[in-house]
Amino acid sequence: MSKFIPVNRHVVVEHIDAPPDPNDKPSILIPHDYKPQQSEHVAVKVLSWAEDVNIKPLLEKHNTAIVNRGMIQKIAHGTEEHNIILENYVFGFLEDA
Repeated sequence: MSKFIPVNRHVVVEHIDAPPDPNDKPSILIPHDYKPQQSEHVAVKVLSWAEDVNIKPLLEKHNTAIVNRGMIQKIAHGTEEHNIILENYVFGFLEDA
């Protein structure tokens, strides 16, 4: 396994999957391949970042970011996959109250 090192202001992220709601059952019959519409924004876990990012102090302080879902790029190399996003598409961070 090799380590992916991001450059050019990219941030390596991991999707945070919300647990499915067991009470959320359809009241009508839907096709098995149906996928509900997803929000434009998603919470992700920040794993690493390029040295030249401008938001480094925030990335060091927070590990959960809100990003534009459509701008996440999946990089596949061999059996490994990495999700990266340009720092411009990081809209903010979640902080415990």
